[in-house]
Amino acid sequence: MNKILFLLTFLLCIHLNAQETHRCFTTQYQQFLEAQNPGYLDSVNETFENAKSDAQATSKTDTVYRIPLVFHVVWNTAAENISDELIVDQVAKLNEDFNRQNPDSVNTRAEFLPVAGNAGVEFYLADIDPEGNPTTGITRTQTSITNFPDAAELFAGDFTSLERIKSTADGGIDAWDQSRYCNIWVGDLTISFLGYELPGLLGYATPPEGAPNWPPGSVGDLGDGLVIFYQVVGRNNPTIDPTLVGIADEGRTTIHEMGHYLGLRHIWGDGDCTMDDGLADTPPAAQQSQSDCNLNINSCSNDNPDLPDMVENYMDYSMESCMNMFTQDQVDIIRAMLEGPRNDLTLPLVQPEPVTADFNADITEAEPWEIIQFTANTTNATDWLWDFGDGTTSDLENPTHSYLAEGLFTVSLTASNAAFDATETKTDYILVQEPVSIEEEILLDIHIQPNPSTGIFKVNYEGGMENQTFSIRDLKGRLLQSGSLINNGIIDLTEFDSGIYFFESNSTKIKLVVL
Repeated sequence: MNKILFLLTFLLCIHLNAQETHRCFTTQYQQFLEAQNPGYLDSVNETFENAKSDAQATSKTDTVYRIPLVFHVVWNTAAENISDELIVDQVAKLNEDFNRQNPDSVNTRAEFLPVAGNAGVEFYLADIDPEGNPTTGITRTQTSITNFPDAAELFAGDFTSLERIKSTADGGIDAWDQSRYCNIWVGDLTISFLGYELPGLLGYATPPEGAPNWPPGSVGDLGDGLVIFYQVVGRNNPTIDPTLVGIADEGRTTIHEMGHYLGLRHIWGDGDCTMDDGLADTPPAAQQSQSDCNLNINSCSNDNPDLPDMVENYMDYSMESCMNMFTQDQVDIIRAMLEGPRNDLTLPLVQPEPVTADFNADITEAEPWEIIQFTANTTNATDWLWDFGDGTTSDLENPTHSYLAEGLFTVSLTASNAAFDATETKTDYILVQEPVSIEEEILLDIHIQPNPSTGIFKVNYEGGMENQTFSIRDLKGRLLQSGSLINNGIIDLTEFDSGIYFFESNSTKIKLVVL
């Protein structure tokens, strides 16, 4: 089931040969999912309808949302290990296009100018990693995998081989915290087929959970993010295959996939003129553009007013030199994502401060099953791990705990944040014992002091009895000492560990506590 849900959101753009444009397999995925989960397509259509009202309800604030990026370059050959300069250029292109600062915005046709939108988003390479250390926002991992797609699996409808790039154990690299970073994996997505290496998969994206017009469960086991073919990162990439020049050489594959990541669908709705992307200001189209820039095409006439296909939209498959706009409804979806499900993504990355740890309990002597309140006295901590000394733990900041058996227990607390941790341990901190009846103690005519002690106990027989036999046993009843004891005699338990022991004499049992 997890694999099925994962397949939904793979937006794979396949360049089949030099004459054919990018083609998306989303429709095939949906048909596959429908076969596995009848009723699935109805759920997709319902979420499209909900998206229309969600877009209208977004705020119109002028806040610029900053999104930290981490590029994971996973390479096998030197060519795949693309330069920092290409990545920096890609970030610059993201900022141009999402903020409508791209010079070619002047090419937006007059009929679409009223709906052209500025998303108000600033992308930047992360400067602090999840452990709080300085970073360039770029990781580099050499892999033994020559190309991540497995052709046989792809053509059989199984796309899980692609996700290997997101897993260190499978030859890629694990994601950074996906609630705080937008992860972008860069690697070789060519397809080896019948002896040919096809520059087939240009990119795909998995949107975050909660995207307003994606069905629940859209994110795969390895979470959200973008995966981009190394040859189409940045503008004028020197590694690009000649068949992609003029089609995917403007860095806009990443723009397109980032749109998916932030909740957008293809503008043609992955269907014919009866389908929709859930947004009112993107006119319907019968299909995606064919990697061209046909400004005369109007494949659907069911819109009012009847507008041409919006081939300049980043969420189409036009040649990248033709793309130049998002619409205002698309911008509203993006901002709704960043104000709602992806709010954590816009929070500043902050260098964590060192952690200090201390704690206390409201009582340190208790009976079995008695509730003890523990309180953490920590600074700069975001996570807590308690060890109560009886085999139980807690990750609450201020837990309560009950001990089920008698004993003397050592308690420790480890407090941590993304970069630091500190541990406080209090040895023999909690004493748990059954209460001793005062009446019973008087009847015994035996007094032992001090109790608790560090191991030396003085025994007083009230009647002055001499040479009383005694034994010392532990909590498990094992005999540790025995012998005769005169009045005011001394019992020495210093050789034993701290804990609870029992003195037995003349059918009398008294609990001894060694600190």
